[in-house]
Amino acid sequence: MAKEKLVTRSVIGTKATVMVVDIPTGTTTQLEVKIGGKYTEKEKVLKAVQKIHDNENQKVVAVLSFENFNTLYGMPESQFMEMASPLPDLEAKRAIYAENKAKKADK
Repeated sequence: MAKEKLVTRSVIGTKATVMVVDIPTGTTTQLEVKIGGKYTEKEKVLKAVQKIHDNENQKVVAVLSFENFNTLYGMPESQFMEMASPLPDLEAKRAIYAENKAKKADK
């Protein structure tokens, strides 16, 4: 049996340990989260995590620690095709880009 092809992707991200307040009870807990992108400042990590995790029941109030990572992910091609969303045709996208670039050059 032939080995199935893998779809792979390197992802650069940030793993952070944050302090979260449970608003209804007023208790705090620590939560480990992963977000996409490379961050170098706690304030920017805090804003990014708050944007994703804050809701009416919990609020991220502090970043306790964070570190960047670069991980190679992969999955079988058949699973990828089941889970992924189709994107516009690459050649059509390139044609539109070239047309818009030509229009700007004419101005």
